[in-house]
Amino acid sequence: YIQASGDRDEAHVLDTRRPDRPLHVLRHEPVAQHVNGVTAQWAHSAGTVMVTGSDDCVVRLWDVSLAQPMLTSLPGHSAPISCLAIAPDDDLVVSGGDEGKVVAYSRHSAPSVLHMQSGRWTLGRDQDNFLSQRGVLPAAAGAGHG
Repeated sequence: YIQASGDRDEAHVLDTRRPDRPLHVLRHEPVAQHVNGVTAQWAHSAGTVMVTGSDDCVVRLWDVSLAQPMLTSLPGHSAPISCLAIAPDDDLVVSGGDEGKVVAYSRHSAPSVLHMQSGRWTLGRDQDNFLSQRGVLPAAAGAGHG
C-alpha cells in the first residue's frame, strides 16, 4: 500500500496492484481553515496499519486491510497536528501539535505529554492509556495510570 495526503482533511490509500483508484479515503473532521492538512505515517511491523494526524487536533489509527479501517481516535492536542512518528518496534506513537505539545502514546503505559515551559520541555502524564484502553493494542501487565 501507499498513501497520499495533502492540505485537506483526508489521506488516500492506494493498492500498488491497482493504483488507478483509492482503496480507502481516510477522513478527519473538516475544519474551517486548513493549516497542515493530514500527516500520515505507516507502522513498521504491520504493513496495513497507519497513523494520521490533522488540523482537527486528533490522531487516528487505521488498519487499511479492514472494510471499516478506523481503529480509534486519540485526542490530546488543542491545535492542529503537524508531525507524527512511530518507533521501529511500533510500541510508541508520537505526535506534535502546533500548540507546542508532544504526546507519546504507548501500549505499555499512559501517554506522556511534553510541554514547552520557559524554554525547557517538561513531562507530565495527564491522559489515560488510550491505545490499551480502547482495545487497539493489548495492555501490558501492570500498566495503569501514571
